[in-house]
This record gives sequence, C-alpha cells and structure tokens, in this order.
Amino acid sequence: MVDRKEQIVDCISSGQYHALLDISHTVNSSLDIQEILDLVLSELATVVEASASSIWLLDDDKQRLNVATATGEKSEEIKEIVLEIGEGIVGSVVKEGTSLITQDARKEKEHAISIAEKLDFAATTMMCVPIMTRDRIIGAIQLLNKADSQPFSEENLYLTEVVANAAGIALENAHLHNFLQRENQTLRYELGTNHTQFQDIIGSSPKMRKVLELS
Repeated sequence: MVDRKEQIVDCISSGQYHALLDISHTVNSSLDIQEILDLVLSELATVVEASASSIWLLDDDKQRLNVATATGEKSEEIKEIVLEIGEGIVGSVVKEGTSLITQDARKEKEHAISIAEKLDFAATTMMCVPIMTRDRIIGAIQLLNKADSQPFSEENLYLTEVVANAAGIALENAHLHNFLQRENQTLRYELGTNHTQFQDIIGSSPKMRKVLELS
C-alpha cells in the first residue's frame, strides 16, 4: 500500500525537482550563511509561487526570533519585527516544532493581528515550517499568499519541509565551519604570542644563549 508521503512525492513536478536540485547545490556548495538563506528562500518562494516569504532564526539566547531574510513588498519592514517564542504563527511553529498550512491565516488562533496591522499586510494563505538541526529547532520558513489566490498544496508543504531540513543541515555546517575558523585564528594568535615571548626569554638570558651556542 502506497503511503501518503509517497503519493505526494509522485505529484511533485519535474520543475520542482529541478528546483530542489538547485537548492541542494546551493546549500552544499556554500559556507556563507547569508548567501545560503537568501538563495534558498528566493528559489523556494518562486517554486511555490508565494508572493511574500521570510526566514526567521532564533537569537543567541534562544528566546527571540529575528528575520534573517525576506522577499515580497514588505521585505524590509518585516525585518524590524522581533517575535517571542510562541508569539504569532511563526513563534508557535518554532515552539511546537510542527508545520502549519492554512488557507486563511487570519482565522488561526496564533495569528498575531498586531503584526499584520503594523505591516499593513493581509496574510491569507500561509505555510510555516520549522528549521531544525540534528537536535534542536533554530527557526522557521514562512510563505504567504500564493499567486492568483490559490491555496498552498500538500506538495508545496512537503517541498518546503525538504528545503527546511536541507537548510538546517547547511546552517549547522556553516556555523561549525565559522567556529573552527575562529578557534584556529585564536590558536594561531596564542602560539605566535608564546613564540615571541619564548624568543624574548632566550634573547635576554646570557645562560640560555650560552647553552644554544654549545648545542
């Protein structure tokens, strides 16, 4: 018996598969976090025909969500919004770790009316998917208002979940790479400082100079 996920996969068009390949290439060939986020969201929004989209990431304290990148007419304004975990649909998706798809976001109990009013943007159709690393949730992808007022499909949701998983792995790898680079730079600095101090000790000690001359 074919399960529902397999049926959804069978319905994904060749164009969507090609988009997945492009996104996969992007996340696997770059260690630049902003480049990964920008390209992933741009490709995904185009494929699912979302008129607006955003990627939200938790801050260092893991308490608030900030917009890392966005597309659409309010892409700059939305970057000023900060959400608490559990606030609005995005905050709720991050808190619960489950995807949400709705044909009228305004009817969802988690919908933050204050945010919609502040942005002067009416969200109707919406998908929101958590971004996860191996052991924790780090953010969410939100897609709004499918073109021609059409509803987002289960295929769109599945595609977004696949992309979110790939993005989570890529972000974790990029963070690890950046961390190792910083550690390497620190180690090089410390080794260089210690080497200089060692040379200074040798240079200022007559006994050490005599030992080196005899060796």
